[in-house]
Amino acid sequence: MDSIKKMLENRQYDLVIKFTEGTNDLDNLFYRLQAFLGLGNDNEALNLIKENLEIMDERRLELMKIHFNILYAHRLYDEIKEALEYYDSLPYFSYEAEEFIKEQYTLLGEERKSNHDKYHNLSIDEIKDLLLKPSSNDEMLFVLNAIRTMNVRLFLDELQSFLISSYSDVIKTFALLILIEQKVMEEISFLKRGVVYNLVPYELTPPYCDAIYQEITKRIEGGLKDPSLTNIACELFNIYVMDIYPDEICDDETDLLVAAFLAIAHQYLNSEYDISLLADKYDVPIELLIAKIEEISEFLSKGQSALS
Repeated sequence: MDSIKKMLENRQYDLVIKFTEGTNDLDNLFYRLQAFLGLGNDNEALNLIKENLEIMDERRLELMKIHFNILYAHRLYDEIKEALEYYDSLPYFSYEAEEFIKEQYTLLGEERKSNHDKYHNLSIDEIKDLLLKPSSNDEMLFVLNAIRTMNVRLFLDELQSFLISSYSDVIKTFALLILIEQKVMEEISFLKRGVVYNLVPYELTPPYCDAIYQEITKRIEGGLKDPSLTNIACELFNIYVMDIYPDEICDDETDLLVAAFLAIAHQYLNSEYDISLLADKYDVPIELLIAKIEEISEFLSKGQSALS
């Protein structure tokens, strides 16, 4: 171990990495981490941290400082938020570690405000470049919010490229809503869940505005006496509507969706319920209801992971 430490001090980073391969020793993991950083291999450093979080947690404060330094250096704000939530959920370690986490929350807020201001002052060419080379979810939301205050037709070609990219479906849907909001009449292509839609934004009804949505929401609100369950059911239904958009809810699925979201709300809050009673109440086959609950849960899970 002393020899590996000496190699690190002599900046023999390749040798440190060679002799610490496959290690689960705490000190060697930190030597390996510092060697990756010395070589500028930040991706390898991040992977090492992610794969050894539990072992390296014995030196949590040191680990967090290195971890956040890498993330901030690459402006990985989504990962910063995820890392903060992870470290904040761990059992108490030390006063210094707790204070460091608080400082990071403050810093993240300041960085986001700075980015928000910065992206409202971008030039047209800078916005076009960011659409063609999208970065983090946070940054793209700032860019799209900036576009909302401008003439979106200045960016149609770049937005079209963005909408058929493999970027987050959630963020691309937000971009589509801007085109709808500004009543764009040109046909565009939109890739979501592996399906390419050819759409004219001007002709689309925004989500949450059609009669079927209003009916289902009203029936969900009337189907539960517990306000907590009602709020969860309505919130999850709203997420689902946005997840499937621009697809629309079928008229003949109204009863099925009401029953499914009432069941999912109970599951979400670990509240007891009888699925057979729900199936009977809304006159839907129980097998179909179970399948719909699974389908919706998968949609919601994918939507949440797309923003993490």
